Amino acid sequence: MTGKPTTGRIFVKEPVTRWYYLGPMFRGERPAKGRYRQFYQLGCELYGDPGPTGDAEMIEMLASFLRKIGITAFEIRLSSIGSGDTRDSYRQALVDHWKGSRPLVIPKLVFGRPFWDVIRPFYHPWVPAAVRNAALKTLVWMVQGDMGRLGFPPAKKRVHATSNANIVNNIHYRRVVVKQGIGRIEGKAITFADGTTEEFDTLIAATGYLLDLDFIKPEVVPIRNNGLDLYMRIVPPDRRGLYFLGFFNSDTAANWIMEGQVRWLREFLSGHAELPAREDMIAEIARRRLKVLADFKDTPRHEIEVEHLPYFRDLKQTLAEGHARKGRPARDVGIGAKGRVPEFAAAE
Repeated sequence: MTGKPTTGRIFVKEPVTRWYYLGPMFRGERPAKGRYRQFYQLGCELYGDPGPTGDAEMIEMLASFLRKIGITAFEIRLSSIGSGDTRDSYRQALVDHWKGSRPLVIPKLVFGRPFWDVIRPFYHPWVPAAVRNAALKTLVWMVQGDMGRLGFPPAKKRVHATSNANIVNNIHYRRVVVKQGIGRIEGKAITFADGTTEEFDTLIAATGYLLDLDFIKPEVVPIRNNGLDLYMRIVPPDRRGLYFLGFFNSDTAANWIMEGQVRWLREFLSGHAELPAREDMIAEIARRRLKVLADFKDTPRHEIEVEHLPYFRDLKQTLAEGHARKGRPARDVGIGAKGRVPEFAAAE
C-alpha cells in the first residue's frame, strides 16, 4: 500500500492537520515489469481545509523542497476550471469532447484467433446494437488501447472502422505519426492543424472510395456526392432492368452482403416479387441518405456506407412488401444467411 490511504484512515473530522510519510511501501497487486513489490515513498497530505489556501500551501511546500535539494530548473503551471457559470461551461465542453466516438483500428487477431471469429456472437440480429458496439469497442481497447492516446481525434459522429494488423504498432514505435488534419500546402511544405510544418516529396490521399462509372453515361445514372440514387442500393428508379451490386462501403465482408443483394434481386427478376412505384423508391433513397447523415460523419466516403445487419433487415422487409404486391406470401430466401439458399428457392 501507499502512504496516502493510511493517513486518510487516521484523519476523521479533526481541524486542519498536516501529515508526512517516508519509508518502505509494498504493492498489493502484482508488480508490473521493471517494478518491485517493495519501494520507498515520500509524501505529504493536508486535511480539513476545503479552500484554495491548502492547495497553495502544498504547492509552495513542494517547490521549496525541490529548491533545497538543488533542483531549480522547473516551472509551476496551474490550471483552473473556474467557478459558477465558467465551471458549468467547462464541464459541458468536456462532456461534448468525450461523448464523440473514436475511430476504431480493428486488429486482425485477438487471443490468437481472427478478430471477427471472436466478435461474431454479438452479430446476431437479436443482439441490441448498443451491446454489440460496446463489445466491439471493448475488445478493440483490450488489444489496441485508447485510440485517443495514439493521436486520433474524437468524432462527433460515427466513422467507418479500419482493420489493420500493423498500423498501431508503427504508431507506438513512432514509425508513423498521426496528425489531425492539414491546414495548408505550399509547394512541398505541409502545415498541419497543430501548426507544425514539414516537407514531403509525395502526398497520398487515401480517404475512401471514389465512384467512377466510365462505362455508363452520366445522364443514365448520375453520381451525386460520390453516391448513386439506387433503391435499396441496387435499382435506379428510372432504369428498371439496370441493377448495381456491391456499390457500398460496409463494416463486414462485401461478398456476404452482395450475396444478400443477389438473393433479393432474384425474386424480382423471376417474377415472384414486384418493385414499388418510382415515387416510393425515391422516398426510400432519401430516407436512407438521411439516416446515414444522422449516424455518420458527413463526408463523401460515408455516402455509400452500409451496416450489414440493418441492411439485411431492410432487404427482407422490402422483399416481403414486393411479394405482397404480387399477391404471394413472404418467404425466406436466405438473405444474410451463412448457409445455403433454402431448397425450395434454389429449385425454382
